[in-house]
Amino acid sequence: MTRRPNTVFSEFNDVLTGLPNRALFHEQLERELRLAERRQGGVAVHCLDLDHFKSVNDALGHPVGDELLRLVAGRLSELPDDVFVARLGGDEFAVIQPLSGGIGHAGEVEMLGRRILDSLQPAGRIDKHEVDPRTSIGIAMAPDNGNDTETLLRNADLALHQAKESGRNTFRFFEAALNARAQARRSIEIDLKHAISSGELELYFQPLIDLKRDVISGFEALVRWRHPTRGLVPPIEFIPIAEETGLIVALGGWVMREACRQAAGWGGDIRVAVNVSTVQFQRPGFSQVVMQALQSSGLPPRRLEIEITESLFLDNADQTLKLLHDLRTLGVPSRSMISARDILRSVTYRVSPSIRSRSIALSSRPLRPSPAPRRSSARSSISPARSAWKRPPRVWRRSASSRNFGGWAAHRSKAICSASRCRQPRWQG
Repeated sequence: MTRRPNTVFSEFNDVLTGLPNRALFHEQLERELRLAERRQGGVAVHCLDLDHFKSVNDALGHPVGDELLRLVAGRLSELPDDVFVARLGGDEFAVIQPLSGGIGHAGEVEMLGRRILDSLQPAGRIDKHEVDPRTSIGIAMAPDNGNDTETLLRNADLALHQAKESGRNTFRFFEAALNARAQARRSIEIDLKHAISSGELELYFQPLIDLKRDVISGFEALVRWRHPTRGLVPPIEFIPIAEETGLIVALGGWVMREACRQAAGWGGDIRVAVNVSTVQFQRPGFSQVVMQALQSSGLPPRRLEIEITESLFLDNADQTLKLLHDLRTLGVPSRSMISARDILRSVTYRVSPSIRSRSIALSSRPLRPSPAPRRSSARSSISPARSAWKRPPRVWRRSASSRNFGGWAAHRSKAICSASRCRQPRWQG
């Protein structure tokens, strides 16, 4: 492995692990690229990111996390001498692999990738804790994937992201399609920032039907994005990007305010359910966002229903329960925010027959242990209007043949209300 003289150790080496740092890595990569050009060879860059390192820091503490980084550095130092290993920062490492004697030695590069995974595979013990130092790897090769440091690192990072999405503890090579996908994601990110402030977002409402009373008991707010050139963008294309970039905080805040504003004009005791992203829920100030939405709209707190995924309780139960109690303290009564003890004692799942996704429904009804629901609710796109919240005439009717939707069947047409497009519910049919 390439080393620097001890006189410049502190400037070009990582203090924690002793490996070369980012500055020395860039210098070495530029040198290898110049050599490869002269000898008509190649260079491979392996970018490593430890899997679930944050969980180790959160659960076992930063001292254990630091020891894990030292453990990884020690194992990577045992790689062949002709490769260059560096720590870029945090839990990110990188390996430079010269490819002398030809271009496109994918087999040679793949062999090193597998060797890196195998070297980190065995679990280690740190302060009586067993740790699993596995990693994901993204690989880019010069000259095929770029001839300069910046391009190679960017492409290796795109391949690393693909490795993470493929299940982690694996490696992926850069492909041109990854760059095109990254450009498309970047375009959506830029347009989404504009969409939040320019009124391109719309709310649609799905009914929640109480089958015992044969009435609509509430509506779930669903956000849609009507792009000026792309048309209606599916949530699957922009919600994950919003979560990754942090835009979900602004987007979710708009949904909360708009849903409360619309629901305040419905009348009666109809509830509105707002699904909250895990990222948004865990951000500081979420309880203030809820309270401001209630105050500005005048919606009674008992009519607001917050939906969160069960993963919040698995990842950070204490923080989640504390925030739920904080929301109750701010004025959201127990009818719309159940107690922490009730959450742990029993969880009611509301299953959409069409989407088949699960979420914890913080409803006003007491939670009791119950078997898997057969017909817990039926949902479809329908406007919160028409005759005192009974079954909307001309739209829904009972049907013995529509068992998958709790005995309800669409009749003649569906009713859709776009919150940002109309003051009064818009009916299609």
